[in-house]
Amino acid sequence: MLPTDLCRRDIPELEEAITVSDYAQIEGLSEEAVINSITNRLLLGSHFQGQWYVEAPSFCEQRLRKLHPSSTETTAESITPASYYILEENITKGPFTIGQLRSMWNSGNITGNTMHCKPGDEQWLPLSVILYHLEPTPTVTIPPVLFSQRNITYARSRKSRGVYIILGVFFGLFGIHNFYAGHYRKGTWQLLITILTGWLIIGLLISGFWAISDMISETKDAECKEMNR
Repeated sequence: MLPTDLCRRDIPELEEAITVSDYAQIEGLSEEAVINSITNRLLLGSHFQGQWYVEAPSFCEQRLRKLHPSSTETTAESITPASYYILEENITKGPFTIGQLRSMWNSGNITGNTMHCKPGDEQWLPLSVILYHLEPTPTVTIPPVLFSQRNITYARSRKSRGVYIILGVFFGLFGIHNFYAGHYRKGTWQLLITILTGWLIIGLLISGFWAISDMISETKDAECKEMNR
């Protein structure tokens, strides 16, 4: 657990938070690279009150203490950013910069199981814990989806437009064609107009012209599905 003078514990989603600036110095990275890792969810971090913070890495107290010595503690040592040691066949090699490690990673000379540590660390850790520094952030390209008229399938009604027109020709005055297509309200009005005013010529004309208009313009049933031809 880090002392309170080296980290903050009031940052949302973080237990022991240090600034991106401090993290970049002890890891030998640019602040922009660290922020990109946070925004791409490769590194646990948070933006709080105008400042970027990141979860403190394991065993970093000594390195942080070199960045922020206490008033009673002075040190002549200068922190060497991006210094990494690796362990191969029980032989310690290094130090290497993160750029050198990245080149060795790309050439296959080291793997995620290769153990590493930094000056001042008390424990060797596999390189897989800093994998986000060794591999570039993948760029995902989503190909555009092209739609064509041939690929689009419209929902078709079970009703036939031919039957609809035939019913309109013979029984259009009574709205039977609209009852067939599910347009019950329209069919009911046509039926009422014919029954109540059918003895007047104007009533028959209204229902007749209405039925003709339906046969010409109406192509969908009550569920807005295209009627079959």
